[in-house]
Amino acid sequence: MTASTGGALAGAKVTVGSSSVTTAANGGYSISVPAGTYSVTVSDFGYASQTVDNVAVADGATVTEDFALAAVARTTVSGKITDGSGKGWPLYAAITVEGSPDGQVYTNPKTGAYSIQLPVDATYTLDVAAAYTGYKAVTRPVTVGISAVTQNIAVPVDAASCAAPGYASHVHGSSQTFDTPSLPAGWTIGNADATIGGWEFDDPGARGNLTGGTGDFAIVDSDHLGIGNHQDSILTGPVTDLSAITDPTLSFDTYYKEFSNSTAAVDVTTDGGADWTNVWQFSTTGVHGQHVSIPLPQAAGQATVQVRFHYTGTWAYYWQVDDVVLGDTTCDPVPGGLVIGQVTDANTKGALAGAMITEAGTPPATATSATTADPALKGAFYWLFSPNTGAQSLSAANVPSDTRAGWQTPVA
Repeated sequence: MTASTGGALAGAKVTVGSSSVTTAANGGYSISVPAGTYSVTVSDFGYASQTVDNVAVADGATVTEDFALAAVARTTVSGKITDGSGKGWPLYAAITVEGSPDGQVYTNPKTGAYSIQLPVDATYTLDVAAAYTGYKAVTRPVTVGISAVTQNIAVPVDAASCAAPGYASHVHGSSQTFDTPSLPAGWTIGNADATIGGWEFDDPGARGNLTGGTGDFAIVDSDHLGIGNHQDSILTGPVTDLSAITDPTLSFDTYYKEFSNSTAAVDVTTDGGADWTNVWQFSTTGVHGQHVSIPLPQAAGQATVQVRFHYTGTWAYYWQVDDVVLGDTTCDPVPGGLVIGQVTDANTKGALAGAMITEAGTPPATATSATTADPALKGAFYWLFSPNTGAQSLSAANVPSDTRAGWQTPVA
């Protein structure tokens, strides 16, 4: 297999009937098929495909079919990659064209601009991966004719993690982390008659936080409370105004260790406790370290919403609850800016990875430089989000560890 220039063409796809192979480094290929008559098609990225029909293959025979593929003209696809969730700043990102052997193209970190040469008269898929944490991967089709194409792409943050620089989570409604070993203000505990023990916040059985959350938590530890003792204990949250929320949810981290005579149930009321609706319940099936998110359409626009956690059991195991949010959580832009740059060795002028960059503001911000595969960057790249506005002082110091904090592998 050769290109029209006469050079060997490696990696071209040769299809004979339902079988296919790719050409070797020298352009050669070999494929075994049953005796018969076939169409043979050869294709490769950036070349016009060719087909030869009526290729007869006799039993035990070898047929040679050579091809010379002509390169297709190319045109420019260019544009800017930017933040798409409110900040709008340029993004340093890697762009991969699916099916292309040419590797990644990188944006200019300062402007977000990129430029790719692609064969004409085809549709391609661009995969965009931001270098900064907390952004979603974006896939975007682009159709290329004979003229240059402008394709700007706005990349959204991952609102679930809300880890992108310049963004923070905000709870609308109420939340509780149980981060003190006592009953939080606004919460109540109701124990039925004959209950021994109930909801506690100081981990009396020394279980540790198994919910997936951190710090202290709420627990009914029936096993710790001992043989023959019964618990029927309700932990109720404060009244929460969701009148301005159209799509509320109840979310919490939990660990329920199941037993045949225990139940963990979650109920919601919208009328001050006159009527409760069960929205989550487990008994003989465990829930081990999960984040639970329950849509509450019945609470949309309601001003008196409460949630309660109801445990029953007799010398059973235990139920932990942590990080309760009633309402909704948004990932919003916060004041501040993005600082980017490169670090080089003052003596060799080579890239210096692992340098610690510090902005001495209040609060301070830090980053660690890392080398990249981007040939346009001669130094080790770093980025940091600064919540401080105005002129700020930056310092850089080499550190022995080869840290890559905040760097994502698609671009490294």
